[in-house]
Amino acid sequence: MSDSADSLAPSSDAPTVHVHLNHGQYPTPDPAPFGPQYPGPYGYGDAGLWFTMRHSTDAPESRLVSTIRQGMKLILGFDLLHAYRNRAAIAAADIVWTHTEKEHLAIGALKRAGLLRRDLPVIAQSVWLWARLERWDPVRRRVAGRLLSTSTVHTVHSPVNLEAAARDFPDSARLVPYGIPLRTEAREAAARTPGRRPRVVAPGNDRDRDWEVLGEAAALRPGLDVVVLSKRRRARRLAAHANVTVRQAHGSAGMRKEYADADVVVVPLAENDHASGATTVLQALSSGLPLVVTRTGGIELYAGDVAEYCEPGDAASLADAIDRAYARADDALGAEHMTSSGLTQLDFVARHVLLTRAILAGEPLPDEASAARPIWEGLLSGSEEPPAHG
Repeated sequence: MSDSADSLAPSSDAPTVHVHLNHGQYPTPDPAPFGPQYPGPYGYGDAGLWFTMRHSTDAPESRLVSTIRQGMKLILGFDLLHAYRNRAAIAAADIVWTHTEKEHLAIGALKRAGLLRRDLPVIAQSVWLWARLERWDPVRRRVAGRLLSTSTVHTVHSPVNLEAAARDFPDSARLVPYGIPLRTEAREAAARTPGRRPRVVAPGNDRDRDWEVLGEAAALRPGLDVVVLSKRRRARRLAAHANVTVRQAHGSAGMRKEYADADVVVVPLAENDHASGATTVLQALSSGLPLVVTRTGGIELYAGDVAEYCEPGDAASLADAIDRAYARADDALGAEHMTSSGLTQLDFVARHVLLTRAILAGEPLPDEASAARPIWEGLLSGSEEPPAHG
């Protein structure tokens, strides 16, 4: 955070933002300090320069109650009990931010049940919802539509997802590019000593990874050492290839070690519409590593022109892209791309600040919140006075 940010603090009458996160983000009922000094998950607390920030907390629960809560979540598609337990804190806020549909649909249900006021503004961020909505039966879609209609703004991370969201909510659907912390320490490139085989690292646990195509590409390039970092059962099958190792990275230190030994990061994706793999893409770019990613789901928003692309389901295309990335390993410009495109965690939070200001002021939603450019520093320089409630 910049020095100019350190001198800012929300005024006593600053609006209160309740950040409703997934159960488990805060494993105790004791609210931790939440603000610029402790931004918490996804950096939302950095908005404490302008707002009074509060977050959801986890209530103690027995194993039986936990099983019931998770069963309800599986059936409903959202965590109703977690939201119900936090209803007083939610009701006390001026606006609510959510991280996925599992949180905002639950808040919508509480609104429909009369347990929260209908006019409470909610920024409803969705990740997987819009693709799944098309596969649901008509009754479930109708129920979801009623819950979605209680939110003020519907945000997504992918331009492909935006098209789907805008069909149902043309006035309130907005693209909000995701962002992660930019690494400040320089990465020392893996030494390319004579006889050392190129090392390709492929991290990921989400369901949209195309591990089968990566295995086929590894077979096409037996001179590569491919390290798959995943706990998925489908990924473990790749260990059958002689030049593929499958394991898990243990914590952030373990991931840094894997990246330090890597020559190329690969994000093989099945076709999707929600920019699956965006976090891994940004981690690779932030680390200064050459990147290969499948062209699908709007991932170009994050990988830009600094990645090498392959086509979905095409092992030969993936193998060729790895060759190209390895050849340009000394020309990695990922961190610069993240900064210039507004893909840092601070930019992500700043986009929420812009939307929140507009909503609370009754103004049109700003296009700047979706712009592919740096947002945070501009927000700071234009913020001589923290916003007052009203």
